[in-house]
Amino acid sequence: MGWRMGQSIDAAQVENRASLCVQVFDQARRVEERRLAVATLATRPCERSVNRRLDLVKDESLKNEAALAAVDPAGAMFRTDRQAAQELAKKILDMNVSADINERAEAIVNGGGMRGMRGMRGGWRAP
Repeated sequence: MGWRMGQSIDAAQVENRASLCVQVFDQARRVEERRLAVATLATRPCERSVNRRLDLVKDESLKNEAALAAVDPAGAMFRTDRQAAQELAKKILDMNVSADINERAEAIVNGGGMRGMRGMRGGWRAP
């Protein structure tokens, strides 16, 4: 049965889905398939998937996709776990992937969340 809006997904389900994404990535042969697996992995907010994305930054053919897949969730985490988001952003900064990714990570480290996001009552919303 699929997930629907309004239903909560527990941590075990997220971890299982992240594990499946990692298996798909490991079996992918073409770069396009691997990029698609990285993008899917980015939607799984668990420690295993974050660590895997950081490892993938070392792969030159996936460097940008993996870094984006790591920095975007860090921006989303900023609202709920500021310290973890900043630690992840620091790791991404240390990798020095590109100016754009560094700018996004720097915004998180400096306490501003993701660029283009503004504070409002009840949370963050894109302008």
